[in-house]
Amino acid sequence: MRFIGALIDELVSRGPADPGRIYVTGISNGASMTNRVGIELSGKIAAIAPVAGTIGLKAAETQHPSRAVPVIYFHGTTDPFAYYTGGSIGTFRGSSLAAEDFVRWWARQNGCGEKPEQVELSVGKEDGTRVTRIRYSGGRGGAEVVFYRIEGGGHTWPGRTGLLQESIYGRTTANVDANTLMWDFFKKHPRS
Repeated sequence: MRFIGALIDELVSRGPADPGRIYVTGISNGASMTNRVGIELSGKIAAIAPVAGTIGLKAAETQHPSRAVPVIYFHGTTDPFAYYTGGSIGTFRGSSLAAEDFVRWWARQNGCGEKPEQVELSVGKEDGTRVTRIRYSGGRGGAEVVFYRIEGGGHTWPGRTGLLQESIYGRTTANVDANTLMWDFFKKHPRS
């Protein structure tokens, strides 16, 4: 984390990076990195957007961000690599938080209300997926946690179909576009 922290500091000091608008995203192992940055460098990060990856059980018990960090998160229920129920193909099942536990963990870290708003989004494409948006709001400093649960979705980037072999990675939903949703979320959440 020291390297990433130093890189952020360097980019800010040279001027191309706005210190109030440092955002992080990644998929799979990149989601794990995104979460670590959000936790360990929360003072430098405005918001995070992990895709298909949570945090380990030990980290969930021992690590806490120093400030509330808005989170937008995407995870498929049939992900064959980062299991929706916790763990991954590279670790033991249950060695990391399950997707819904992970969302509740961030909601608690941010001081959000306990009851989320849940909305099943309309189906635009019949691709074998359904998307539910689960939103925890009312966090410190306006922080929120927005989770897009992709029923039938695999280990993929929502909205970017045709990039990965479905027989290996599972289905990619075309019913939401992660890039657009992330950018809209990030614009709402600068760090003050």
